[in-house]
Amino acid sequence: MRGRSALALFLVALTSLASAQTVEDSLVGIWFGKVNASGTVLRIVVKITRDAGKLKVILESPDQTPAGFPGAAPKISGQEVTIGVPAVGASFSGTLSKDGKTLTGFLSQGGNRPLTLAKVDAVPELRRPQTPKPPFPYQSEETTFASRGGPVLSGTITIPAGKGPFPAAILVSGSGPQDRDELLMGHRPFAVLADFLTRRGVAVLRYDDRGTAKSKGSFAAATVFEFADDAQAAVRKLAADPRFDAKRIGIIGHSEGGLIGPIVAAREPAVGFIVMMAGPGVSGEEIILLQAARIAKVSGTTEAEIRANTRMSEQIYAALRAEGTEAERIAKVDALLSEVWRGIDPKNPARPTESAFLAIRKAQLLSPWFRAFLKYDPRPNLRKVTVPVLVLNGTTDLQVDAEQNVPEVVKALKAAGNKAVTVKRLRNLNHLFQKSKTGDPSEYSEIETTLDPSLLKAIGDWFNKVVLRPTK
Repeated sequence: MRGRSALALFLVALTSLASAQTVEDSLVGIWFGKVNASGTVLRIVVKITRDAGKLKVILESPDQTPAGFPGAAPKISGQEVTIGVPAVGASFSGTLSKDGKTLTGFLSQGGNRPLTLAKVDAVPELRRPQTPKPPFPYQSEETTFASRGGPVLSGTITIPAGKGPFPAAILVSGSGPQDRDELLMGHRPFAVLADFLTRRGVAVLRYDDRGTAKSKGSFAAATVFEFADDAQAAVRKLAADPRFDAKRIGIIGHSEGGLIGPIVAAREPAVGFIVMMAGPGVSGEEIILLQAARIAKVSGTTEAEIRANTRMSEQIYAALRAEGTEAERIAKVDALLSEVWRGIDPKNPARPTESAFLAIRKAQLLSPWFRAFLKYDPRPNLRKVTVPVLVLNGTTDLQVDAEQNVPEVVKALKAAGNKAVTVKRLRNLNHLFQKSKTGDPSEYSEIETTLDPSLLKAIGDWFNKVVLRPTK
């Protein structure tokens, strides 16, 4: 009996070892899935390879950035697998299926989001038919320029065929770390727009945000005012280049970029025109409150819940502005966030720990960018803008609502005595200027079109009339 028991234990040990080896072997490969991040569907790719007998991990979020982030070696316990990615404060915990083809669990990054990863031979390509492909009938060159304060930014200038000097446009991206193409959900709107304009005789400079892709500096420490410095440096670079017409250089800004254009135009005489694509006309706090309510509504949140969430957000923002010491303000924010956390259903598997919830929310609320954006009102700078302005907004934009913002933009520009203001409300276009049903950010990745033809026509017609005229 004793001999058989020892043999049984030995066999169990061998079986456990073989199981662990099988799980480890099964993990090698490419894993693909989609996660819902606050209403936006993002593709997630986990690449696992074996190097010198050890597993190596790279996490990719191709809809946000082309860069990959190294992860820690997977921790394996039976069929349970945990992968940490310290560079982005994320981890994935899931169960490997018996056939070794799926991992089902949660992606944790300040909260838990359901995520199922499937083993694939290659990452499925998104269909983006508008993304420009060579050969191009124009010149394209890499460039760098230094912003005020020192960071060297990297970008691309596209230059029309023929003889200059050419009118030129600088493309300024929306909020969040964006590369020169404004890559989002597989879409490259700035690549599409640069190609469209350059084929029509306009030189275009687009650049990586500071601290992003090839540009130097710190993105996390910057506010809208540092980003305005960057855009101003881009304007001055082109104005000093004899290939470009110094009297016809302007800024095309999308979302936060539409906020930056008027800041630069108000202080930089070299700016000859502005295009505001979903540019704000009211304070950041007003935008954020309405944005959250409208997105919640199309997501199925009840009116009562929306009102309660709005009231809580107003209290949190008031706490950030309150008089007193910074420690006192943070204490008020902590108390309010704890109240929010207690309102999350304890049975919800996506509910994070209180400490994790407070950490991620405070990182957002207390960031230099958020606090500056929250209180910034664009109207004073808009009242200084007298150059031609094209105001573009989609009627299904839930992030920068046309009815909230366009009237205030126009009113401020009229106060400046600006008589060269063109406004286009583009029917059924969302915040990314795609034709959409509801404007819900969850639709962005599902729509194949990057920039709707009605937007490109509006920009092209305006440029023909206002920018592409001979210099007097």
